[in-house]
Parts: sequence; C-alpha cells; structure tokens
Amino acid sequence: GINAEYGKQWYQRRVRGIFEVPKLKVCALRFTEGARTRIMKAGGSCITFEQLAVEAPLGQNTVVLQGSRTARETNRHFGAPGLPNSHAKPFVREKSRNHEMARGRRKTCGNKKKAKCHSPP
Repeated sequence: GINAEYGKQWYQRRVRGIFEVPKLKVCALRFTEGARTRIMKAGGSCITFEQLAVEAPLGQNTVVLQGSRTARETNRHFGAPGLPNSHAKPFVREKSRNHEMARGRRKTCGNKKKAKCHSPP
C-alpha cells in the first residue's frame, strides 16, 4: 500500500528522463529511436529545423531548450586529480601510488620537485 506508493515516487524522482511524454511537436537535429517512438506514441511529431522554419518563421509559440553544457565526459577531467577534495578524473588507467601519485608528485616523500627560488642579489 503506502510503502509501494512511496517507493514508486522515490524511484521516479531518482531516475532521470521523461517516461510519459505528452503530445508534443519536437524539433531537433537528431532523435534517438527511443525518443522518437515515445513522442510518436503520445501523438506528437518529430520535425527538423527546416520544417520549423516553414511552420513558424518568426518562432511564434515555440520554446527553446538547451541541454547541460557540463554533461560531456571531458568536464570530469577538469581540475587537478590527486589533490585533496579534488574529484577530477585522471587520464590514466588507475589512480594509485605508481600512476599519478608517484614519488616526486606526493607532498610526503623526500624526492619532491623543488621550486626554484632565486634570491635577489
């Protein structure tokens, strides 16, 4: 009863994406097969930008949506992997002592890269 209904609501909040699509006319550069079937099953239509330009030359009654710019995989690598509280993904097989955390890169080892300090003459 109540627990099943709560679990369903929790699952719907947790899962990304729209499963029940209303009747929409969607314009996009490309559609996945799953998205196209969901839109068509709801009674909507999938059109190209050329078709949209013919139907609404000035963009009347249209809503422009844009996806997240930081959703691409390269944004996971931004930052410095290995630093404290840094969640940047390293470009190597694994993040272990011998890969991005070798001697000379760790703060605790004696064989560090030393900063060159030039004292004024």
